[in-house]
Amino acid sequence: MNPLIFLLGMVCMHEDIWSKIVTLHGHTKALTLRAEELDTNQEFFFPSVIQQRDAHDHIIRAYAAKVGVKDFSGDAEQTDKYIRTNLDKALGHEYRAFFDIADWLAILYREEITATLTTYSSQCIRTAVPNYYSEIVPRLERLHRDIEGIRSRKDIGLGDGILEEVTLYRSLLQTLDDDWVRIADSLGSMEQLKAEEKNQNRKKYLAQVVVNILLLFVGLFVGWLGGWVQRGR
Repeated sequence: MNPLIFLLGMVCMHEDIWSKIVTLHGHTKALTLRAEELDTNQEFFFPSVIQQRDAHDHIIRAYAAKVGVKDFSGDAEQTDKYIRTNLDKALGHEYRAFFDIADWLAILYREEITATLTTYSSQCIRTAVPNYYSEIVPRLERLHRDIEGIRSRKDIGLGDGILEEVTLYRSLLQTLDDDWVRIADSLGSMEQLKAEEKNQNRKKYLAQVVVNILLLFVGLFVGWLGGWVQRGR
């Protein structure tokens, strides 16, 4: 029989778990691509890839049983049990892969935002991103607390609830991404403001130097004048 027909049969028999596996894999792939774009150090993140590799291994085992490579001597019940067990394990690995990459991406957002804004004054940031201190900062803190809550509830035993937690995590990460994009889009303005600040500070410094020199000459003149008056007496 055509292997594709066998695979389709396996999918139909375990449609519930296949749906979860495919959904989780899609989420993980999307976050992986975003993390690769965001990570300026171009560091390869292995944990999620290892989890997906292990998931792939269990899927192959399940398919091997379906096409008869893994022989159960025609025992359909044992074959189906083996397939289900390996698909369950594949789902567990895909679930952990998602959390591995999601946790890393959440850290990347925080690091990128902090590192990017470190070189700018609070006035620069406030002018270029007016809602940064009033809205974005409190939201970032709240998002990270929410993420900690999701991580603490992480449990493959949640059954149908695992996708609800995954969807919630994705939405939180999307909010982080929106804030990061807002900040990144303001970098040009912040650079201009930074240059203006530097120019203003230079002018202030030069003005202070001039004032100090004038005060020095005034002091010298007053001292000379006092001495002249004393000699005249």
